[in-house]
Amino acid sequence: MQLTDEVHFRDVYDRDGTLRSYADAKERIGKWSIEKDQLCVYFRETDDGCYEVWLSGGRIEMKPSGLGCQLKAFSSHRLIANRWTPRVNDA
Repeated sequence: MQLTDEVHFRDVYDRDGTLRSYADAKERIGKWSIEKDQLCVYFRETDDGCYEVWLSGGRIEMKPSGLGCQLKAFSSHRLIANRWTPRVNDA
């Protein structure tokens, strides 16, 4: 699954738990997981942490569990039962 703001960043969440993040012409490789109904990301950096995730159509909003700002992005996938699955019209 991919998340993007369609301008500044693109995050790719692979099924094996690998997270590839592209921003400012740089690639970062990390890990992602679902913990206590939250999406957690790990890059071994200060912005590691977990997010509450809201989904509306293809629009996703992520709010950090601790301090931080809300992230808004778009996806062609949806979250069902803690698994990312393609939307029917995207196949």
